[in-house]
Amino acid sequence: MRRIRAITLLSLVLVAVRAGAEENSVDSQKAWTLVGVGSVYAAATAIQILQYYGPKSPHDYLTIESDGWFGSDTYAGGADKLGHLWGNYALTRGGAELLVAGGWSGLSADIISASACFAFYTWSEVTDGYYGWGLSSSDMVMNAIGTGLGVVFRRWRGLDEAIDLRISYVPSPPFRELVSRKGYFGAGEDYTGQTFLVGFHLKSIPQIRTSPSLRWLQYVDLTASYRTVDYKPIGANPRTLLYLGVSLNLQHVLRGLEGAPGGVARFAAEIWAPPYTWIDLVGLERGGPVPTTGVRVEP
Repeated sequence: MRRIRAITLLSLVLVAVRAGAEENSVDSQKAWTLVGVGSVYAAATAIQILQYYGPKSPHDYLTIESDGWFGSDTYAGGADKLGHLWGNYALTRGGAELLVAGGWSGLSADIISASACFAFYTWSEVTDGYYGWGLSSSDMVMNAIGTGLGVVFRRWRGLDEAIDLRISYVPSPPFRELVSRKGYFGAGEDYTGQTFLVGFHLKSIPQIRTSPSLRWLQYVDLTASYRTVDYKPIGANPRTLLYLGVSLNLQHVLRGLEGAPGGVARFAAEIWAPPYTWIDLVGLERGGPVPTTGVRVEP
């Protein structure tokens, strides 16, 4: 949930900075942009403090654990690991885009944004170690990978033009039931409603861009998707689903529209997949044991 809140705050700050860019001097704009990025993490940290420090008492010592990776018997079937990777990737890239819009150089923006993002997620894991289930070593690895990918994709434009890392979310029926019956609002852990996607832009292939008969393929991505079902909220048939398919290259669609939206919209399309914009064609489904921890949907 904290990654969704932080990314939402970052998006609002990005829009505000771009809107007022022409009204500020370069130095003032850089300063206010840095304050904006810092405010995002300050707000996310405050939420974290209120979430853990208020209702809970700390452990006497830091608890460190390894809660697995993508095993069928893990807490979320691996969806939580991809959530950490995507959250760090999106925040690192979003923060850097914001800083560049405010006048910072690309390298400086990357260093500042990556450092702030990784520091925040590290602090969150330490908080979990004292107030929650424990500091997860596998989460820390995924945090580092996500932050690193955020920098790599920004520095290597060829890779960025070819591949997207996206998330899609539609509240799952069990989650909607929990909201209506119990007022449970932890959408960040509604893993049944989340789908993680890696998209390869066919547009990045030169022959497709130059061939009149193949240009329509520029609107198509080859996609790998991963999601879990019934891990959290807990259901009767937990399983993981890995599929290959195709999706809409929404970034290219936006570029082709008359009066096309600016960079904010195109960046959103780079990290987020609107529901029903991809088709799963072939894949694997793996069942798992019924989890023993998490939020259960009672009959």
